[in-house]
Amino acid sequence: MLPSSRSSVLKFLLVLCSTISAITADDRQIKVTIANDSSAPVQIYWQVGDDFQATPRNFRSYQGLAPGEAVTFPSDHGQTWLVFEPRSRRAVGMLKASFRQRQLVVTNREIRMVQGRAASARFHNRTDRTVAAYLVLGERELPHSTIAPGRVAVQGTWPNQTWEFRDFETDRELRSFVAGPSNAEVIIHPVFGSRHRPSRDDGGCPR
Repeated sequence: MLPSSRSSVLKFLLVLCSTISAITADDRQIKVTIANDSSAPVQIYWQVGDDFQATPRNFRSYQGLAPGEAVTFPSDHGQTWLVFEPRSRRAVGMLKASFRQRQLVVTNREIRMVQGRAASARFHNRTDRTVAAYLVLGERELPHSTIAPGRVAVQGTWPNQTWEFRDFETDRELRSFVAGPSNAEVIIHPVFGSRHRPSRDDGGCPR
């Protein structure tokens, strides 16, 4: 091959690589929308690092939304965004940016759930595995925290709040718990055999 031909091929390859890189970078950016359809102000946060616990200290403030406001902004693919109700400092919504999940709407239902009277629940991990705790907000499951094998986690909760517990590594569902108006002891046992979804209950201890 002549030197000039080689040079032309090399230039073509460089241009092609640059184009592919630009397309890949664009693919990582997604426009997401968060809307506040509630009657209370909320605050948007973005996740810092890979910490699993959904609390304000693991997130950085992005923007506040007054009642009726909405905001659309670019986000990296996979970036986690949380919406907190400022008075209770509890999460009322989560959005993990993807082409499937690009919109989050907060309503008065989520606000009322976190502003209810709080109680205390003790989550006992009686398994030999790390357990992941999730808050259920409407149709969404919000990652909350992890509980080491054999440990007990004390958590504030509120009436009618639903918690899901799963094996952190396999995502197998272990049990669910619906909080009542008083303090509760929640026992998480291993699940053997069937992979069917465990039945829900609102009791703190096994039957």
